[in-house]
Amino acid sequence: MSKYALKDRVLKDHGSALLYVILVVGLLSALITGFIVKTKEYVSRTGYYENRVKAYYIAKSGLNIAKYLISEYNSNITEQNLLFKDMSVYQNSYPLLGGTAKLFVYPQGTKFNVNMLIYANGTVNETLYEELRRLLYVLGLPPILLNDIEVFMQKNSLSYTDLSSNFTKYVNIKTGYNQTLSAGEPQLESGTYKAPFLTVRDLMLVPGMKYKYYYILKNFLCVNSSGLININYAPYEVIYSLSPLISVSAAKELVSYRLNNPITSVAGITIVPGFNESAATAVSPLIELSSKYYKIKAEGYYRGAHISISALYYFGGGLPDKMYEKPF
Repeated sequence: MSKYALKDRVLKDHGSALLYVILVVGLLSALITGFIVKTKEYVSRTGYYENRVKAYYIAKSGLNIAKYLISEYNSNITEQNLLFKDMSVYQNSYPLLGGTAKLFVYPQGTKFNVNMLIYANGTVNETLYEELRRLLYVLGLPPILLNDIEVFMQKNSLSYTDLSSNFTKYVNIKTGYNQTLSAGEPQLESGTYKAPFLTVRDLMLVPGMKYKYYYILKNFLCVNSSGLININYAPYEVIYSLSPLISVSAAKELVSYRLNNPITSVAGITIVPGFNESAATAVSPLIELSSKYYKIKAEGYYRGAHISISALYYFGGGLPDKMYEKPF
């Protein structure tokens, strides 16, 4: 082989080797880059999950703060009114455990408990029926809607006895599946009723219930409460619905009056224009001055992570009794 042929071969071998080296280096670079990207992704994911855990505990701490403040102030109507008016609990954000907690507190006594419409024996709760009839009227909703709700409850419900403790069973009306409830699930305070609605959203299952109707009604109906209306926080539509002796203007007067003068006794209602002794006597068995059931929504924020906890508690004296608690 001539020296020129040998030189060409050597150059070709070097070129091939260089090409191989370039390919190997490129492949290694790609693998290293992918490894770094994946590592960063895993680290980011791990950090995010860790932040979500911290956000959860911030939300839990916020929930406990709300429970404590409600327990402390709920027995004193004037202090309770100042507490919510000051926004120190109701829909307020503040620093907590290195993050931020946001609390929403809703007295359930501001709404009618639709689950109390039908007694276990199938008869209608006439007092609540009339209240709901007036409510539909003031909301501008069709009266036939109340009949649709009644018929649905008669056909799709299970009788509960001794609802002062926990439900023993409920019927999942979407599937017809019977399921045993554990302690802490939603419950009514007393009496024996047919109660098919586990959430207000279940009203959408009622034939004739359009979304535009539900969108309005959900602000005035609930499925867990004592059945009494909190006169200090209920909207004027609910107050009007309590009795035919109450006019819309009188209900609005009460809402304006209580802003600076919380109602501390049933007799105190008679001071409000439009509320005479007859009206006060008529509503006295239907109202409460402070709620026993409170829905609490606690949100925890920590470094971009967000956790929300929704809970319902019964404040009947002593430690709060948890009806349900659901993280989202």
